[in-house]
Amino acid sequence: MLQANNSMVTEMEKIKPDKRDNVGVKVKDVSESMNLKQIILDKKKSLKRFAMLMLSLVLVMSVFATPVVAHDDDDDGVDDDLEELNERGIDVDIEPYEIEFESVLLNADVYEEIEIEIRSEDKIRVSIERSTHNGTAEPEIEAEVEFREIIEFVDSNGDGAYDSGDDEVSSFDLRDTEYNELEYITAMTPDGETHHVVTAQTSNGIFKVVLHMVGDFAVIESGVISPSEVKLDLIIENYPYQQDDTQLALMAKLETEAEIELHDDDENEEDDDEDELKLTAPEAEAFFSWANNATVDGEVMPVNTTVEPDEGGKKLYFAYTRGTSINHDPKLGVPYLTLPSDTGVLIGANFIPYALALVVGSVVVGSAVLWRKKKNGEVLP
Repeated sequence: MLQANNSMVTEMEKIKPDKRDNVGVKVKDVSESMNLKQIILDKKKSLKRFAMLMLSLVLVMSVFATPVVAHDDDDDGVDDDLEELNERGIDVDIEPYEIEFESVLLNADVYEEIEIEIRSEDKIRVSIERSTHNGTAEPEIEAEVEFREIIEFVDSNGDGAYDSGDDEVSSFDLRDTEYNELEYITAMTPDGETHHVVTAQTSNGIFKVVLHMVGDFAVIESGVISPSEVKLDLIIENYPYQQDDTQLALMAKLETEAEIELHDDDENEEDDDEDELKLTAPEAEAFFSWANNATVDGEVMPVNTTVEPDEGGKKLYFAYTRGTSINHDPKLGVPYLTLPSDTGVLIGANFIPYALALVVGSVVVGSAVLWRKKKNGEVLP
């Protein structure tokens, strides 16, 4: 019997529980936690690689995308190399009712001549001719803007524009009135450029066109003007309104043999506050553009423009908010020459902020995810 008891004791000792179980300490299988930790570490490494990739991309773009204005000694916001490429000499021929500018660009690659003319004997007309030649070739592109009529109208359909559904109350025929002799002056711009200014106006002072021209990029009151364009101030003052519920529209005619295409502010990437008629000939381009706002009695107000086809060009009706003094700014010109790297510079410079935002966003999101997992105990210390 004793021998049997000893045998039982021996067998019981073989199946004796682990002492750790007796003190209530849990035995934890850490294999699952280790796997989770490895996954988190792998994600952290992937996030770091992604951040480093984006940072490297930003640094590369920074190297190749130098600022748009790399050198700007005269502080006009235009690269000095671009100014040198487009600098022009200007000759002026002055008559009482006709002033002609001959603007010549001459460098190693291009000989270009632009003739700008403003006339006001029986109506105000501004014309442009552009040629690249040796002095004997015909102009490659020509265009003329003629200002014909000021219309007082009731905006019957409430769209702010002048169109066929509106009622005309009165009008001022700009081709059947008298004009003063042209006034020509020069002034110096804040950045030291010669500023040519011509004023054409009706004898009664109701309508006035002020032409601005420069031989280099220059800063004037309304902004920067290039040497390959003229800026026009269209000014209507003290129009004799016949009714209290009306507004004014200025009708102009653009005449050209070139093809005409309208680019509105949604399509114009360079300036979303302008509309433009782009003129295209086989060997040249030109444009007539206008701001989508005007200064009316000292306040900036919208301009609603109606463009209609017409023989030999387009008719434009600029509709303004009612006021005593209206000032609107169109431009007539040809594209200026660009530096070879301009396009790449703009793309790179515009890309950098987005790349930086992407890097920062990735780091913030990744940090937030890791913090949350650690808080929930998913990441082991």
